[in-house]
Amino acid sequence: MINEDRASGPPPSEYPGEPSASVPAGIDFSLGLRSAGGNEALLSDLLADFQNLYADTANRIRASLANGATEEATRQAHTIKGLAGTLGGISLMAVALELEAACRHGNTTEELIDHFAESIKAFITAIENRHKAEKIEDDVVEIPRKEAARATPLALIDEISNLIEQMDPAVSGRAEALMMLLRDGPQMELSETLTKQTGYYEFDAAALTLAELRASIETSSHDC
Repeated sequence: MINEDRASGPPPSEYPGEPSASVPAGIDFSLGLRSAGGNEALLSDLLADFQNLYADTANRIRASLANGATEEATRQAHTIKGLAGTLGGISLMAVALELEAACRHGNTTEELIDHFAESIKAFITAIENRHKAEKIEDDVVEIPRKEAARATPLALIDEISNLIEQMDPAVSGRAEALMMLLRDGPQMELSETLTKQTGYYEFDAAALTLAELRASIETSSHDC
């Protein structure tokens, strides 16, 4: 889904706030920073959301498979694949891609699911280490999170719009990042629809949903 497109965007050096904590091979948070448009606060929020919402995905997939819900298991692996690619979990994305295919074709193994669980755990450990590094550097760089977050959805929507016009498969990962950002808000349902449409490459329908989502966000901003 979002695989070879991770190299797009400005080089990491253009984002001076990236924490310097060492991370394991197969994890590159500079890619996540590019997906967040260089916005450190947004990246930190997205990583925290991943840690809080998806740590137990391997067990959820096991439960889905045990109940014969292979489509749901496939969807869960697909979601992790997209989010990992967006946030910089390169190794996790590769394992999730393999698990997604296995779920779809009905040939999953306990060994593969264990590998998937270990990959999620390694990614979350890297997130925790990054968070510790951020705390140390808080006195160096201060980011007005509220203002940045307010501008971010429309910036992501602009990027998604361009990717839809290009029919770029990488759009799915950006849509998932937007959905996480808008969670529990009035635009949550629209963002979920957009994520599904981009995930299945329904670009025409996604363009219409995106326009509706943009109008809703702009209206909300004017009302504030």
